[in-house]
Amino acid sequence: PNSVVVEPGAFVPAQRQLKVDDAAGRAQAGKPKTPAPQVPAGALPKPAPVSPPTVVKGREKDPIPFGESPKPLRLFGTGLGDQAGWLLPFAVFGLIGLLALALVDRRRELDLAAGAPARFAWRRDPRLATALVLGGWFVVEAAVLSLSKGIVHPYYVSALAPGTGAMVGAGAGAFVKLARGSLPRRIFGLALVAAALTTTGLVEAVLMHREHYMVWFIPVLAIGCAVGFLALVALRRLAAPAVALTLLLVLVAPTAYASTTWLAPVEGTFAVAGPNAFAGTGGYGVNEHDLAIDHALLVYVVTHDPGSRWALLTVASDTSSPLILMGLDAGALGGYSGTDPAVDGPRLASLVEHRQARYVLLGGEYSLRGGNLATKAVLSACKELPPSAWHSPVAYPYGLVLFDCAGDEKALAAAG
Repeated sequence: PNSVVVEPGAFVPAQRQLKVDDAAGRAQAGKPKTPAPQVPAGALPKPAPVSPPTVVKGREKDPIPFGESPKPLRLFGTGLGDQAGWLLPFAVFGLIGLLALALVDRRRELDLAAGAPARFAWRRDPRLATALVLGGWFVVEAAVLSLSKGIVHPYYVSALAPGTGAMVGAGAGAFVKLARGSLPRRIFGLALVAAALTTTGLVEAVLMHREHYMVWFIPVLAIGCAVGFLALVALRRLAAPAVALTLLLVLVAPTAYASTTWLAPVEGTFAVAGPNAFAGTGGYGVNEHDLAIDHALLVYVVTHDPGSRWALLTVASDTSSPLILMGLDAGALGGYSGTDPAVDGPRLASLVEHRQARYVLLGGEYSLRGGNLATKAVLSACKELPPSAWHSPVAYPYGLVLFDCAGDEKALAAAG
């Protein structure tokens, strides 16, 4: 935490930082403290106060970073199930119903067709297009999230939401049409509805029990689905309202669960729903202590001739993002993880030479991954500014080191 690593084997030890700060402190001994630069009111963006979470009791201390190991039912397991599993069974049977409806109607059109143009009219069927495009999206995304190895964060399931929603809605419409059709079609439709409601109800009951959420609603869900299905069986004219009401019923629990994100700030990296989910800090994604450090950096950089394009460059985007939200033109030399090789020493030297960049902040999130050639060049070529120079609220700001690269273009280019 007290070192700024730029690549394996290259680092700034904490002792170096201590010597710099101690030397600066001795030089200032007996002298009045240099006041912060005076800036006209309103010239600098000021961070809004960070409000504490509305609900903090019962929240998990640590987020769930990954889903379970790859397996067919992974989307119903811990970490992913409560984020995506609620309506998956309904969507699966909805896709089956939509395909069946499109293919049955296609067969009838082929039987009745008198000429070649009519024989291919089914290719323009919007139901078939919906099943192929959005249903294909749903199936492929579900397979990828279920069986892929490596990193699968819970928020990845957001990519499954559009396909799931489309298949739930289109499937409900298909159920209605099938239930209103001829006897074989009606029997098939009723079987699909029964399967969709049964499996969806069971999955939701398991999730509610596992998450200890709205368990009281399980009997209401079971009775409501049974009544809706019986109404669908009894009268064809009740097909539309029966399917609509049962669909609304199965949407109650997942909708309420999703709305829990309003109760507390969502954690930025592992954003998930749930009444006990790990809560974030809100505001700028950092706590008030780190926000004070960022604001001190912002004030110094803005008042000391920053680059015209980049006021401040950091190692990784997690360090620059709060500053961006505060209104500073900040960026990351190494992308999200700090290791993207897009910028090297000569490229950074060119930016400095054309006065597009000047200040670079090493350290921070992901800096221990090694950085890139640009961060290595900064470490060896640019002037290090002690925290006292930019009026840091703490003497040693967690390994963050500010560098001024103005006038060091040749050294930057030669270093990497």
